[in-house]
Amino acid sequence: YSLDGPATLERLVKDHGVSGLRMQGRISKLGPLDDPATTPLWAKAADLDLTVDVNATHAEYPQVARRAEQFPKLRLLLDHSGYISGDLAPAKPTVAPVTDMARYPNVYAKLTFLGLATQQPYPFEDAHWMVRAIVDAFGAERCLFGTNFPKVQYDPTCTYAQTVELFTEKLPLTATERAWILGDTAATLWRWG
Repeated sequence: YSLDGPATLERLVKDHGVSGLRMQGRISKLGPLDDPATTPLWAKAADLDLTVDVNATHAEYPQVARRAEQFPKLRLLLDHSGYISGDLAPAKPTVAPVTDMARYPNVYAKLTFLGLATQQPYPFEDAHWMVRAIVDAFGAERCLFGTNFPKVQYDPTCTYAQTVELFTEKLPLTATERAWILGDTAATLWRWG
């Protein structure tokens, strides 16, 4: 880890308007997310009022929970909802580790897993319950949409337009939930507008 990371982050925020940071551990073959060597960077992100997108597996959620407790005002986003399926996930898709993280009011969930969690073709109806469970646990104001763009590389199970259609029409969401998930939550997290 770079010792000048906190100073670099502060400069990027000041000079370039950076409003968030992405942290990775196991996925990039880096150390644990709660490694004390990285604490100054987490602290600087909290001081700068940034949102941290945590690209972590379910197995790393105890580390994320420690950071959520350590920095209760730092907004943490569970990218891909912790890989509900695929090479980085448990053998059977589950949302329990994600919904358990809802107990931290500073933790949010990104709903970018449907195409990978399904055993069915689009519109992936067998995975709709997972989105509903996460939205019910967090509230729509702490959930947000994502596409896994570029689709061909990260999720070739459907097109970009179909991914949008999932959230605008296919998933069992209210109009208010759709508004939060499709934009209002992101605007809150990154202070857009």
